[in-house]
Amino acid sequence: MDLYSASRRYAVPFYVNEETRKEPLPIAARGLIGDGDTAALVCPDGSIDWLCFPRFDSPSVFGALLDRERGGMTALRPAAARYESLQAYDPDTNVLETLFTVPGEGVVRMTDFMPWTDDPRASIHEVHRRLECRAGQVEVEAIFDPRFDYGRADTRIDYLNHGLRAHAGSDSLVAALGREVQWEPREEGGASARFMMRKGEHVWMVLSWDSPAPESMAAYRPFEQLRATRHGWRDWARHLNYHGPYRHYVLRSALALKLMIYSPTGAMVAAPTTSLPEWIGGTRNWDYRFTWTRDTAMAIRACNRIGYAREAREFFHFMRDALARNPELQVMYTIKGDSVQAEEELGHLRGYAGSAPVRIGNGAKDQLQLDTAGALLDAAFLYEQTGGNIGLRTWRHLARVVGTVASNWRLPDHGI
Repeated sequence: MDLYSASRRYAVPFYVNEETRKEPLPIAARGLIGDGDTAALVCPDGSIDWLCFPRFDSPSVFGALLDRERGGMTALRPAAARYESLQAYDPDTNVLETLFTVPGEGVVRMTDFMPWTDDPRASIHEVHRRLECRAGQVEVEAIFDPRFDYGRADTRIDYLNHGLRAHAGSDSLVAALGREVQWEPREEGGASARFMMRKGEHVWMVLSWDSPAPESMAAYRPFEQLRATRHGWRDWARHLNYHGPYRHYVLRSALALKLMIYSPTGAMVAAPTTSLPEWIGGTRNWDYRFTWTRDTAMAIRACNRIGYAREAREFFHFMRDALARNPELQVMYTIKGDSVQAEEELGHLRGYAGSAPVRIGNGAKDQLQLDTAGALLDAAFLYEQTGGNIGLRTWRHLARVVGTVASNWRLPDHGI
């Protein structure tokens, strides 16, 4: 425990060995990092197995969550066959730390984050990973194996100074490593490298979207980005006005909700993933990378009650603009406020733990869910309560929504 401060709350220890490598990780056995545009899932074994770049609803770059062979992943982790890991968040932030203990060798700590300042114009679409050896010496394995367009694209990797560049069509992702290593092609796909770390040493790995080539590590300014990201999250966390006995859990829940808000518009995705099953082997696997009017209004109400009125205002602005484009209230919207695409099945992916099909788009967009209107009016009420002023044009849109419900409330629907 001396390696972590006592203020951190640990997850259940995860043991990596020959047996656990064969089975899919439990869905909950991952940490979430994000930058207000998208989010990544970080496994306790040091791999990232889900990331869509540059937005939540973009095609996946790392999708091993849904197919370990075809989806793609990246990793920075001990090369040993057996080790133990613990995950925890840096207090009051969404900076994730993973502590690896390798029996008979040593201890390394990884820090994962996406640079974040709560300013959507400052987003740089990068993942920063810092590995630090805290005791002994540990051999480390780095893997870079992106698969663009949900694994459908022919992804190619260029071996360059300072790292690698993967590209397919107009998409590109670079991996820069702050150490001279020999990258080698992997039979499974992508490239890997190994190197030794000793006590006191650290190394950075940066993944950068839409970059022409990897740069020297100093060009990415990782220490400054980590400092700014920690400061940004802690500044946001200070607005929490709940001081009861469960403050830690309320704050962690608020930080998780904030990670799912698409900052350029104020929309909140129901989840940053698609096609995770309601039960293993089942077919109820939906794409949740959209914003449901009802669900988001309820989540934003919770945020508002604990001090985050700005998020409530931004969501109402999102709904105001969506209704200005199309006055017919939708069950769900894309994070940009447009109509959700038709549902499509991706037959080349096996699904999480074999739970096919994998879907993109959502067929529920055409359902009748009349309770959506009530949630919207509640969002409008919150907006006025927190200092907003609803103009005449927006009131007319809201009145139209109410009129539609008044005319159709006896119809059977799919609402709660």
